[in-house]
Amino acid sequence: MLPKSRKISGRKNFEVIYRSGQRTFSHFIHLFFVPSKGPGRFACVISLKVSKRAILRNKLRRRAYSIIRENLFNIKDGYAVILVFKSGAAELSRAQLLKNILDLFKMSGLASAPIVQ
Repeated sequence: MLPKSRKISGRKNFEVIYRSGQRTFSHFIHLFFVPSKGPGRFACVISLKVSKRAILRNKLRRRAYSIIRENLFNIKDGYAVILVFKSGAAELSRAQLLKNILDLFKMSGLASAPIVQ
């Protein structure tokens, strides 16, 4: 898991990122980001459309935070990032999820170094 200091909280923060942030899309995940002060901060949004079962949504959230934590050294600091998961994301294996998330960071230009999968 990510430390609490690296997570985005508060409705206003989410609204600002959604409204004024840049976007990058893949089939299962949408990435929203804006420049911010301090270290990179992250959030995962997983709706009931992804899975009706909270166990699967929580598992997906834990996997995503784990992937981000393992690759923090490859992600540029100074950005607030929201990952919004779409339906079908709950069926992805960890390897597929890793590839999707890292590809999004590359496409958005948030990868500070070449990311090796």
